Amino acid sequence: MQQPLHRPRPHPHPHPHQTMPYSFTKRSVQTAPTLRAPPKAATTRAIGVASLAAIAAGLPLVLLLLLSLSTATFTGAATAIKNNVVTRNADNARTNYYGDSGLRKQDLDAGDFGLAFVAKLDGDAINNNVTAQPLVYTPKSYGKPIVLVATEYNTIYILDAASGTILASQNYGPVGPTNVWGFPSVVAGILATPVIDADTDTVYFVSCRATGENQVKYYFYAADVMTLQVKSGFPVAFAGVPAANDAGVVFDDYYEKSRAALLMTGGMVVVCFAGYDIPPYQGWIHVIDPTTGAFKTAFSTVSSKDMGQGGGGGIWMAGYGPSTLDDGRILVATGNGIFNASAPPGDAIVVGTVLTHPTAARSSNATAELPRTYFEAVVTVQMDAETGALAPIDWYTPYNGTQMDYNDTDTAADAVVVLPEVFGSTATPRLVLAGAKQGPIKFLDLNSLGGYQQGPNGTDNIVAEINPYPYSPTGLGVWGSAGVYPLEGGYLYFALAQGNIQAWRRSANTTDGRVAFEFAGATAENFRGGVSTPIVAGTGRAGEAVIVTLDAEPLSESDMWEFVDMERITL
Repeated sequence: MQQPLHRPRPHPHPHPHQTMPYSFTKRSVQTAPTLRAPPKAATTRAIGVASLAAIAAGLPLVLLLLLSLSTATFTGAATAIKNNVVTRNADNARTNYYGDSGLRKQDLDAGDFGLAFVAKLDGDAINNNVTAQPLVYTPKSYGKPIVLVATEYNTIYILDAASGTILASQNYGPVGPTNVWGFPSVVAGILATPVIDADTDTVYFVSCRATGENQVKYYFYAADVMTLQVKSGFPVAFAGVPAANDAGVVFDDYYEKSRAALLMTGGMVVVCFAGYDIPPYQGWIHVIDPTTGAFKTAFSTVSSKDMGQGGGGGIWMAGYGPSTLDDGRILVATGNGIFNASAPPGDAIVVGTVLTHPTAARSSNATAELPRTYFEAVVTVQMDAETGALAPIDWYTPYNGTQMDYNDTDTAADAVVVLPEVFGSTATPRLVLAGAKQGPIKFLDLNSLGGYQQGPNGTDNIVAEINPYPYSPTGLGVWGSAGVYPLEGGYLYFALAQGNIQAWRRSANTTDGRVAFEFAGATAENFRGGVSTPIVAGTGRAGEAVIVTLDAEPLSESDMWEFVDMERITL
C-alpha cells in the first residue's frame, strides 16, 4: 500500500482478504465438460478472525481452527517444516503447497473435517486483527502439535492443536493506541508472521512497542516456543541501523512498518520493512544472527540521493515473506515510489540513475546496470554465506511501472514465489511468479528476471504472463499469490478479491522452448469478502489434492460450516 502523497491514505487496518489466518470448512469442485479435467480437488470455504469478531459484536477475539482427521494431519495441513524451519506459506519458496499434510479429498467427503475448538484471545471488535499466519508444528519438548498465534496486541499464544487449550501466553509490551502515523488508534504490535527454528524450538519475531506518546520502537525477539520466555541477549532494537549499501540512509522506527513474514535461511533471519505511506520511508532487508541478535547487514531499497523525493519502495507483499531456494539468493517485491523530478520525463522509477556493480549478474541485457533505487520491482539480492552481507544482483520492473506507480497498483501487493521445477523448461528451468494489485501475473526467469523495458520495443523481457481478471466477475485483483500444485503437469490456483477461484495450468512449451500457461477453469461462485490465497494440501500423490481457502464475509454463521455438494461449484 505504498502511495505517493497526492493519493488518499488507505485505512490503517489490512483488507480482510490479505492476511487472515486459516480456518477451514468444505466445498468441492468438478470439471466442466469442455475442459480437460484439472486435478481432482476440493475448494474449501472458511471464515477467519475479523468476520467472526463482527458476528460476535464486540466480544474478545475468537480464533477458529478446524481439525482434519487427526492432529498429525492438521500439523502438516497448517504449517509444513522445510529445512527444519516452520514458516508462512509452507516453505521458503512461498508455494502454499502442503504435499505432506495427509489430507485427502475423500476425507472431506467422509465428513471428517470440521470445527476442532474455539479459543478467545486478546482484542476487541475494532482492533482484533491476527495479521500473522498461525504456525503449527510439534515441539520436541511437548511431543504434540501446537498452534502459535501472534496478535496485533503484541501477545503470542501457544495452543494445544487438538483441544485449543492455551498452554502459554506472553505480552511483549504496550501497543497504544497511538496516533504516531497520522492514523488514530492504530494498534500494530506483531504484524509479520514469525519464523520457528524447529531444531532449537525457538520462535523469532518482530514487535512494535509504544514507547511514549506518538512514539514507537521495533524490536527483534528470540523466545522459547513453549514457555515464550525471551532468550538471553534479546530483544534487540532496529533504531538507528544504517544501510550497508548507503550510509546516508538510517532506519527510523517512526516511518517503518513490519508486515512481510520473517525468513530463516543460511543460518540467518531475514526481516523486511515497508512504511505507512508517511514519507520519508524505505523498504528494508535486515539480516540478523539468530544466536547473538547481531545485525549482520541492512539493505535499503532507496538511495539517499532519492530520499528528497519522499522515499518509498516498501517491502510488504500482502504479508508474504521474502522467498528463496536456500541457495543464497533472496527475492522480494517493492511497492510505490515518489515521482523523481530529476529523472527523465514520465519516469518515476529512477532507471536513469544507476549504480555500478561489477560482479552483479546483468538482467536480460549485458549492458543493463542495476538501479540505485528500487520502486515497483522484483529484486534478487545475494546473501554471503559467511558474513550475511547482501548485494543486489538482478531485478525486474514492469515496462509500465510509472503508470502502476501512479495508479497505486503495487508490485509489492503480491508475493514472489519460486515455482517448482515442473513449471520450468530447458530454456528457463526455474520460474518466479510475481503480480500486482490489478494487472497480469508475470512469470520471470529466476536466473535473469528481466530488467526494465528490455523486451521488444521497450516491453517486458519475461517468460510468460497470464491475466485472471477477464475471468473474474468483479474485475478485482489478486492480493496474495497462488496455491501451487506441482503434480499432474502443474497447476496454479488464484483467489480474486470478491471474486472467484481460478485454475491455470502449465501447457505445452512455445516454439522457442519457453513455458506457456492456459486458463483451466473457475468456480461458479464468488466469495463476498474476498478470499485468502488458496492452500493446496495433499499426500504427495496425484489425484488427492484439496484446495483450502478463506471467505472473509460468509453470508451467515451457518454458512461458515455448510457442506456443499460437488455440483454447486464447477471448474
